[in-house]
Amino acid sequence: MRVILRLGPTTNGSCCAEPLLVLLISPANRWQRARGFKGMTSPQSHLSARRERLSPDRVPIDKLGDLDAFELRRVISAGMGLAHQKTPRTPLSDVVREFTPNWFAVTMGTGALALALNQIPLPLPGTFDIAGGLWLLDLVLFVLFAALYAARWIFFFGGARQIFRDSVRSMFLGAIPMSLATIINGLLVFGLPLWGKLAVSIAHALWWADATMSVGCGLLVPFLMFTIQSHTMERMTAVWLLPIVAAGVAAASGALLVPHLSGPEAFTVLMLCYALWAFSVPLAMSILVILLLRLVLHKLPDREMAASGWLALGPIGTGALGLLLLGGDAPAVFAAAGLSGIGDVAFGVGIVGGTAIALKARTIESK
Repeated sequence: MRVILRLGPTTNGSCCAEPLLVLLISPANRWQRARGFKGMTSPQSHLSARRERLSPDRVPIDKLGDLDAFELRRVISAGMGLAHQKTPRTPLSDVVREFTPNWFAVTMGTGALALALNQIPLPLPGTFDIAGGLWLLDLVLFVLFAALYAARWIFFFGGARQIFRDSVRSMFLGAIPMSLATIINGLLVFGLPLWGKLAVSIAHALWWADATMSVGCGLLVPFLMFTIQSHTMERMTAVWLLPIVAAGVAAASGALLVPHLSGPEAFTVLMLCYALWAFSVPLAMSILVILLLRLVLHKLPDREMAASGWLALGPIGTGALGLLLLGGDAPAVFAAAGLSGIGDVAFGVGIVGGTAIALKARTIESK
């Protein structure tokens, strides 16, 4: 005889074994009981019943009367033991195997919140401390996520490289350098009071890594879209912007770093920031035009991707901020290089261009 037990809650919410008992018995034992055989099944069959699953060769019995009191008591006791078993925890290897760069959007948002909170113009007490705490949390999460994703590439290389064929998750590769940009900006805001010039040195080194990853994402992901991925106009969403906008974010982050650098270093970083801005913002604006066409032809995206519409404000906001910050740095940096006239032009372009893009963002937001 074999017994399988299913448990479910009763009407008062307590766990009970009787109402949902599903007792199964082989045809041979059923024939024996119909003819009066009272042989007891072995204890091992009751113990193994807890580990066995339902299979098609068993015949269900709807009545509990086929079991005597002793057998029924043992079945209920075994079932109550199953009911109190704890759900097994997910092994760390499974966490590493399933980790994807989507999680870096969490650190990107946490860091942006910390930096925005510090920019509130109202003199609220404790704002700087709260923002600094959020930035430290962002730093810890970024290190944790980077370690998990690196471990996936080391120990589960075959599964990790499948992201190159994923038409959605591969876009979130751009979230990695953008998350790092929030760490760099936080070092210049919250790290300077704690570590002084060391924070600037660390931010400078991380910025080069951030710029390299941003350009890499901006080149690699579109190449994958052209070659091995499958895309249609109907399935297009604003997540296409993520690998492209990363370079624009790096440009704005570099503009914050320039005032803390010496003359030659500041000039090099400033020129590279203008190159990163040109690499990112015009292409992102082109994608926005195609995205508008997609909305006209195929209406709003699915509910699961509706929140991605807010990503359209990313290239507009970072594009305007980048021009304003770079224009503010330009007069002093170009004057130190003997190009004061170009610095004045760049300052004017920053004000006019940044204002125009910001007004465009305001228009889209109102719509």
